[in-house]
Amino acid sequence: AMFASYVPEIIELIGNRKKYGGSYSAVNGRKHIVVCGHITLESVSNFLKDFLHKDRDDVNVEIVFLHNISPNLELEALFKRHFTQVEFYQGSVLNPHDLARVKNYHPKIRIITQMLQYHNKLKLGFIAQSCLAQGLSTMLANLFSMRSFIKIEEDTWQKYYLEGVANEMYTEYLSSAFVGLSFPTICELCYVKLKLLLIAIEYNTLINPGNHVKMQEGTLACHDDITDPKRIKKCGCKR
Repeated sequence: AMFASYVPEIIELIGNRKKYGGSYSAVNGRKHIVVCGHITLESVSNFLKDFLHKDRDDVNVEIVFLHNISPNLELEALFKRHFTQVEFYQGSVLNPHDLARVKNYHPKIRIITQMLQYHNKLKLGFIAQSCLAQGLSTMLANLFSMRSFIKIEEDTWQKYYLEGVANEMYTEYLSSAFVGLSFPTICELCYVKLKLLLIAIEYNTLINPGNHVKMQEGTLACHDDITDPKRIKKCGCKR
């Protein structure tokens, strides 16, 4: 009688389970790769044709697909045709829990990325650099954007974050007063006296460049109005 009373709840739990939920169970001696991103019938079909091509060596590797949308009937049929080497799990790569369901922990895991939208190269480059320095992409995005300062009285992390977001980045010629000073010294003077944070300088001088150098807008050149080569002397430009 007690078991019978729990039958409806058991049926409800089973019915609420996702068809493509669960976690991947790794088999000893068999590797697996995780494929995620743009999961469509065309992309999966092309990938499997190349990865499982008969001319390749017989590699004992399973393919695990992870996508936040369940596959349609055609894609599901494709997975079933390769059921011995392919598994599909529903989840998002942005969710740590879903990643843990398919992840094979390794300190030197190899990641291969295919960039489908080339015009996002700069944005994806920032994101990639964040793997080396966490938060770099956010900091650069905040510097490149224009935002008004929002004042918060409470001493919270939001206050300091908004103060940083309000900062903007500009390029400007240095004054002749800085001539002869080192970069750290100039940084200190800019921060203490001018309330500016100097993060970089552009330093590139080409003497008598070849034909491969093309003039760009804003190029600074050192020259003099002379006709006799003997009168050529050392450049005296202040910038």
